[in-house]
Amino acid sequence: MVRNHAAVYVWVDRSAHTEVLYLFGGWDGSKSLADLWSYDINSAHWHQISSDTSEEGGPSPCSCHKMCFDSVNKKLYVLGHYADGEQQSNADLASPLYRYCIRKGVWSVLSSDTNADGGPQLLYDHQICFDSVTQSLYVFGGRVLMSSNFYVKEMMNEFSGLYAYHCPSNKWSLLRSSIDSCGDLRARMAHSMVFHPVSRRLYILGGQRGRNLLR
Repeated sequence: MVRNHAAVYVWVDRSAHTEVLYLFGGWDGSKSLADLWSYDINSAHWHQISSDTSEEGGPSPCSCHKMCFDSVNKKLYVLGHYADGEQQSNADLASPLYRYCIRKGVWSVLSSDTNADGGPQLLYDHQICFDSVTQSLYVFGGRVLMSSNFYVKEMMNEFSGLYAYHCPSNKWSLLRSSIDSCGDLRARMAHSMVFHPVSRRLYILGGQRGRNLLR
């Protein structure tokens, strides 16, 4: 049984009614994984695309990461992961952003460290959505990880704000910092977020901030 993985639903070919579920990474109870799978909904068939994406230019083994889908260009985006304080060091605290082209079967690194490029720090239990019209990736919330004396520590009261990444220009923008978050839109973790392409709005529901459960 695998948990803390990431999955997205993809309608590959609407005319042929090809529906596929992509599953990446997760925790198997003893270690993080870097395997990429596809599941054809119509044929009920699983296919392992890769047993270790890090050997193909993709993400290293990870859990508590997030993945989203660009429906226009048929590409997957992967961001974030959890780092174990007893096993990871400063070198593992970069926050890379990966993109996988479904048509070509090729991984690319859009950023080796999003924080250094003006984006979020290393996160886990965040949420990401993709706007295929503007080719923008939205990232909201999640617990921030940092390092002290070469060991990872969770910033107990630090959660990430709302960021946007514009793919064509390779540029990050901070739309709302965690400090600026107020009212119902407080920075949080373990929430849900979806993008409505018609109204062009992000909908955020639930989550947790410390011991407080949010709406």
